[in-house]
Amino acid sequence: MHAIALLLVTVFLGLGWWQYTRATAGNALSWGYMFQWPLFAIFTFAFWLREVRTAAKGMEKAESQPPLTSGFEPATVHADRHDAVDSTGDAATDEYNQYLKWLSENPHRRPY
Repeated sequence: MHAIALLLVTVFLGLGWWQYTRATAGNALSWGYMFQWPLFAIFTFAFWLREVRTAAKGMEKAESQPPLTSGFEPATVHADRHDAVDSTGDAATDEYNQYLKWLSENPHRRPY
């Protein structure tokens, strides 16, 4: 990533210089491109700098956190929570609540 960023910044600045030489030689359209290419170089440098800082923050964060455990650890579901669901009398809501209850009682099965 560092090499690509350096290459792009160098190429964009070179193209900006090339457009400057064309503009001073009398090509009016090259004046716009002369400013455009350095802006691309600045954008590339800013993007590269942001990615480097993000990677550095990620490394600091990873060093400060305990290592992750491997394996699947299912969440604990308390049976008394299912009985506390209020029934609104709406058939669609009751059906959905029954579906959620079935899902929590059968965590390793597929509903369909």
